Amino acid sequence: MKALVFIATLFALSGAASAAPEGSARPFTMERTATWTMESAQGTTYRLYVHTPEAPPPEAGYPVLYLLDGDDTFAIAAATSERFTKYAADHGFEAGLIVAIGYEGATRRFFDYTPASPLTEDRAGRPLGGANAFRKTLIEEIRPQIEAAYEIDQSRQAIFGHSFGGLFILDTLLEDPFLFETWVMASPSIWFGGRAVLENEDGLAARLDSQRPRRVVITAGELETRVPPALSGQPEAPLSLRGEVEALAARWSDMDGLSVDARILRQESHGATMLSGVGLAVMYAFAGGPL
Repeated sequence: MKALVFIATLFALSGAASAAPEGSARPFTMERTATWTMESAQGTTYRLYVHTPEAPPPEAGYPVLYLLDGDDTFAIAAATSERFTKYAADHGFEAGLIVAIGYEGATRRFFDYTPASPLTEDRAGRPLGGANAFRKTLIEEIRPQIEAAYEIDQSRQAIFGHSFGGLFILDTLLEDPFLFETWVMASPSIWFGGRAVLENEDGLAARLDSQRPRRVVITAGELETRVPPALSGQPEAPLSLRGEVEALAARWSDMDGLSVDARILRQESHGATMLSGVGLAVMYAFAGGPL
């Protein structure tokens, strides 16, 4: 595996507008942010975004929040953390390290975030089913590089994903619930591949430890009542993503070793749940719950 390559100490969030007011226009930047590139052992080049709090790390190290779809989620999470640092410290908010995983070039989320199933490619011909390989990259390559570069509290690690990203979070939780302390999944695509992700659910209770409970936050939009049959593969019985999330939360609500916060987000559809999900992920990662 090639080592992380440091690219920049500042992350440009946007360029100058085409028609600027009087004066010198310059890119907007965010303090204490950096981007890195890393080529995995599988040959995929990832772009990693890191936001560091202004305060020095506590004695145990920074808590850390990992974000999937990092090209879309990083700026939202970093700005949210900055705001909570200013206005919610009295409510138990302790800023931590934010690490977002994106791509150098075209996205591979359709492959990286989907578990093995009868589906080997999507309607656009893109390969599917690479979750095991990406999980290995995340745990054995990305996370050790971050822990070598920053002071990290390994007992306070959280991860967030939306849609296919939420599917990956669910698949990883079912595989090994102790990889992270806090798991936040927004509108997870449970329907993918005929619910292939749930094949591992029966063994979850045995893998948990009531002495070290894991926090799970799972959301769906109130309007997510119908998965298009072309996606679900079940034209005779259209699926409701909201219903899938409600059923999963009900099954897990009394399970020893899990603390479950399930939310149906009023008047939200699939795309909107990513934004609220990132906010929840920041709160749960750095304050232990809603503020």
